[in-house]
Amino acid sequence: MFAGTSTGSIIACSIAKGMSAAEIRKFYEEKGKDIFPNLGSINFLWNSLLERIKKGDYSLPLFPDDGLEKVLQDVNVFGEELFGTLPPTLVVAYDAYNRTTVVFKSNQPEFAQIPIWEVCRSSSAAPTAFAGHVLTDPTYIASLRQNPHHSIIKNPVTIKIPPETNGVPLIDGGVVANNPSLCAIAECLNLKNSTKSVSLENICVVSFGTGQMEDRITANDTKTWGILDWLNIKKGIPLLEVYADGSADLIDYIATQLLKDKYNRYQPLVLNSKEKPISTFQADPQNLANLVDAANNFLDRSDGDRQLEKLAAYLSI
Repeated sequence: MFAGTSTGSIIACSIAKGMSAAEIRKFYEEKGKDIFPNLGSINFLWNSLLERIKKGDYSLPLFPDDGLEKVLQDVNVFGEELFGTLPPTLVVAYDAYNRTTVVFKSNQPEFAQIPIWEVCRSSSAAPTAFAGHVLTDPTYIASLRQNPHHSIIKNPVTIKIPPETNGVPLIDGGVVANNPSLCAIAECLNLKNSTKSVSLENICVVSFGTGQMEDRITANDTKTWGILDWLNIKKGIPLLEVYADGSADLIDYIATQLLKDKYNRYQPLVLNSKEKPISTFQADPQNLANLVDAANNFLDRSDGDRQLEKLAAYLSI
């Protein structure tokens, strides 16, 4: 099974459809700038200001969503391929209107007819960075009308469809499951083949994080920071990072308790310095090169290569 949240949803779906790691890396290197325009460029700032004046709203998301959508719909990425064409794949998003988690599963009928790009667009709609995605797929909407609680999530809010859009507004799944390993484990326990049910004893999880920043939030910061500091884009939006890191740590703890050494987590430490500054929302060549260096340092200094070789040997048994 493949599982991913936010940018991990793009990676998971890419792997599920057969793309190699080299192809996925090339995708980010070549298409990243289309998703994340240069924040400091005159052209970006001017267009951003005009858009805010045009809409009469000065607190719009940082990036336009047409770049992300165009990239995901590229015929060399997902095109119009449907989510149901993938092998068992799980992606997490959040329904902001109904205040509930949405767990997309490629092997369930209500999700099968949704284009892959829309699933990934929904899961990667990071608050403040991108606008939410309104999902209007008729099969999914019909399934919600017929059985509002089909997802088995016990939510006291009555599931409704906003009449003005006839769709549900979805945002980044990282607000609930930045690391979707537990969702994948739970789903695997419900999978059955012709001979036996799946149990914890025959589940192995390989979980890849996108890196954790070393930036420290000091005691003085916690006492003095207000909303402008916690949501400061130049600081990487600390509030989102804290939620994401805390959620991932909790998943690590529970998954390790359940699976012991069959839960394999790879999470590089991303060192941010004046010599090699790293930003969450920039895709310029230097920033991408710094991220590659961070991954290579993890492999070289944290015995990552040996861990991967050991894992490959285990999986090939």
